[in-house]
Amino acid sequence: MANIITDRTFINRAARGSIGLVVVLILFAAGFSALGYANVTGLAKDVSATYAATTGDVISEGTTKVREGGRRSRHWVEYRTVTIEYDVAGLARTSDSIRDEELQIGDRIDIWVETRDGDVFLEKPGAPGFWNWTWAIVVPLIALGLLLSIVLTVRSSIRLKNFDPAGREPDFVFAIDSVDAQQASRRSKKRIFTLQGATEANSIASRIGATGKLVVGEKNLPPVTNFPARLTGYYLTPGAESTDVVLHTPELGDSWWSAVLSFELVLDQQKPAP
Repeated sequence: MANIITDRTFINRAARGSIGLVVVLILFAAGFSALGYANVTGLAKDVSATYAATTGDVISEGTTKVREGGRRSRHWVEYRTVTIEYDVAGLARTSDSIRDEELQIGDRIDIWVETRDGDVFLEKPGAPGFWNWTWAIVVPLIALGLLLSIVLTVRSSIRLKNFDPAGREPDFVFAIDSVDAQQASRRSKKRIFTLQGATEANSIASRIGATGKLVVGEKNLPPVTNFPARLTGYYLTPGAESTDVVLHTPELGDSWWSAVLSFELVLDQQKPAP
C-alpha cells in the first residue's frame, strides 16, 4: 500500500497554494511588461529621431503642476512654462509649451524640433545613454522570466494535483542530517522547515550521494514532532527530475505531502597534474 495515496489533503493544499503565487506573478509580469514596452518604444523613438535646427518666438506663458518627492513626501510643484511658435519645412506652423523660468514673451531663440512629432528642445538631444539601453533590455527580460515562472508554476500545480504513484517505485531516499525551522512571516505563526541532508538513492544516477535540502511550509506538512531519519520521495513525472517532489513515510501517517527539493551546486575542480 506504500505506493497508493489514501490521504491527498496536503498535496491538494499545496496545489491550491500555487494559485496565490500565480496571481502575484501575473500582477508583476503585467507591470514589468507595460514598463518594458514603454522603455523599448521610448528607446526606439530616441534612436530613430531626427532634429531640425530653427528659430522660434515665445508667444505666451503659463504654468504646469507636477507631482514630486518620495513616497511619504509626495507633493505638487508648480513650474512656469512658455509657448514657442516656429516654422519648419515639411511641418505646419505650430507651437509647443516647454518648462522654463527665464524666457520672456517676444524672445526669439534657437531651438531644435523633432521632425516626426514636433517636440521642441532648447538644446539638441543627445543619443540614448547607458541606462536607456539597460532598462530597455533588463525590464523585458524580467517580464519574460516572470512569464516563464507562471508557466512552470501552473504546470507543476497541475502535475501535483494529478500525481499518482500507483505502480511506481520511489525515485529517491533522502537522509536527513539537520532540521531548521523559521517563521514564515512576522504575521504568521506557521513555520517553514528546511531539511538538510543527502540522497542515499536516486533514480537519477548523478544525484546519488548529492547533498541538498527539502523545504516545506508547516501548513502543507502533516503534524510532526520529530522527522524520521529518512524520507522516500517521488518526482512528479517518472524518471524526470523535478524541483517539486512528493514525499511519504509511514512515520508521519498516511498523508502524502509535497516539498521543494534542491541540490548544492558542485563545480568540478581539476586537480593539478603531478
